[in-house]
Amino acid sequence: MREKDFKKRIPVVYKNRPLMPMRWGRVRKFLKLGKGVLKYGKLGILYLKLLAKPTYFRTQDMIVGVDPGASYDGFSVVSKTQHHENINTEHTRNIKKRMTKRSLFRRIRRSRLWHRKARFDSRTASKLPPTILSKLDFRKWIITKLCEVYPINTVVVEDVKFDHAHSKYGKFYSLCEIGKTKLYKWLGNKFKLKLVDSSLTYLLRREIFGEELKSKEIQKSFYSHCIDSYSIIKEYSSCSVNTKVRYITKIWMSKRELYRDKSKFKEACRYFKYKKGGEKAFFDKFSKVKKLRTKVTEEKSNHGPWNYEYSESTLCFKRFKSRYGGTIKVGQSKSSVPTRKSKYAKFKNDILVGYQHRNVEVFYA
Repeated sequence: MREKDFKKRIPVVYKNRPLMPMRWGRVRKFLKLGKGVLKYGKLGILYLKLLAKPTYFRTQDMIVGVDPGASYDGFSVVSKTQHHENINTEHTRNIKKRMTKRSLFRRIRRSRLWHRKARFDSRTASKLPPTILSKLDFRKWIITKLCEVYPINTVVVEDVKFDHAHSKYGKFYSLCEIGKTKLYKWLGNKFKLKLVDSSLTYLLRREIFGEELKSKEIQKSFYSHCIDSYSIIKEYSSCSVNTKVRYITKIWMSKRELYRDKSKFKEACRYFKYKKGGEKAFFDKFSKVKKLRTKVTEEKSNHGPWNYEYSESTLCFKRFKSRYGGTIKVGQSKSSVPTRKSKYAKFKNDILVGYQHRNVEVFYA
């Protein structure tokens, strides 16, 4: 499904300055007159880049609602008469495991060095845990990229607090509550910040949608997280609900790593080559034939005579060390892009039209 099939208005940007979104009818006129081109932002949002100076730069108030969670976050963007965007993000969950693995390899490497006493204590700063810091940076990044296409001036956040009256429910808020003051400080310096108590979210959601409609958080639906981010900002807008959700997941890109694990492919369906036209050709992996020699006589000499035999080729599993980080093809290309071009690039008629962002994965529901 193309984005314009369900988007009522398209964001507009002029010289990195976001303006008010416009309808598709006006967008077509700008494209026909050559006064604008269509672009995709880092979040996969389609917007109109103006090439001609607009008559005015007045904008209305646009609000972002944020529903922070331990594993998932919900973001909603509304204006006075339009519900523009819903974003559901999923946080990385294997940070602790990867850092433990990194420290193990680093300890093994440093054990081979000469022993010396510590010169100073460098662990004096008060820092957030890596898992919490990753979530905090991801939220900042999402809001920053939204501000590149929408003229946002207000951010409404669900203030997660430990519930002392019902402590059995409050214990699940610990991962959401850690580091929230740093996020509020960052938002307060850039936007008008308003906090909504987490105990009121249920009442607001029930007032707007009637019965309890929130589904399980693992389900990919508007009613999992984005329903909360929309409910806390509904008072600023008089528009109908847009249930289309954009899902964004981090793609782990290892820039530097002390060791890259090797893996064995034990499934025959993992072995294939690309034929002409991109057709897959499956094959079996066999071991190489080795040449063996034995002496004909029992004389202790390195000079013949020799008897040569060949080993049999047996079905085996390939040891694979994946390439990552590089974008230029090596050897026979397995990419559909033209020769000597980046495999992350988008081409149309052999002309570069953009790049696929390698840090996030975007899909719709």
